Amino acid sequence: MPVVNAEMKFYLPDGNGDIDLNNEYTNFENYFPDSADQDADVEKPVFIKNTNATDTAQDVNLYIVNAPTLLNTSGTPLVTNSYKILDHIPVDGGLGTATYTLSMATATSVIVTPPSGVSLPAQDIIKDGSTLVKVLLSGQLGVSLVFDASTAQGNTATIKISNGGSFMTMAPDVAGSPGTFIEARSMASPLALGDMAGNGAVRFHMKQSIPDDTSNVGNPRKFAIVKRFKAA
Repeated sequence: MPVVNAEMKFYLPDGNGDIDLNNEYTNFENYFPDSADQDADVEKPVFIKNTNATDTAQDVNLYIVNAPTLLNTSGTPLVTNSYKILDHIPVDGGLGTATYTLSMATATSVIVTPPSGVSLPAQDIIKDGSTLVKVLLSGQLGVSLVFDASTAQGNTATIKISNGGSFMTMAPDVAGSPGTFIEARSMASPLALGDMAGNGAVRFHMKQSIPDDTSNVGNPRKFAIVKRFKAA
């Protein structure tokens, strides 16, 4: 039977290193410094929790992918900081960087033009300032976006998929310390956390390694964590 009510959420640790259920975390890039020139790697612990009280999530796997950022707009088609990578997209090949143009064909439909220059068919959208709308950027890549209620025909937006995931690795927790860090950037090599019982939580570790003198001008180097698990 599917785990209909299961939802995996991320939390930060409290001052004692235990899970802080009052500190849910979704914006990982803000958990790490934005500096373009780091003197050392940055390691931080994170918890993932199965928020369903009874159902077990089997084979919980985590992957690192690059994430989108909004570069510029004409009009007000998107709610700022409303965009995120879609959890259900394939992660293989998802680390490439690219820029996509979104053009409002009508007030309630958007056309996406990828780097190839060949636009995708118009996609219907909801524009209410709160609903996450799934928009395909290509055959393998999509984002969830919130369209402002004032969105109008002719508005445009540019979204860049940065390469922030290229600088991230993850490791399992071993007695409170990081195990071996891995890239976890394809379906074949996830951070495998095993089964997670209802209300269960597992700590893992993330590391950011940005080479010296790497500029983040025009590329904020965002990333996201994709989670996969099977029904018990």
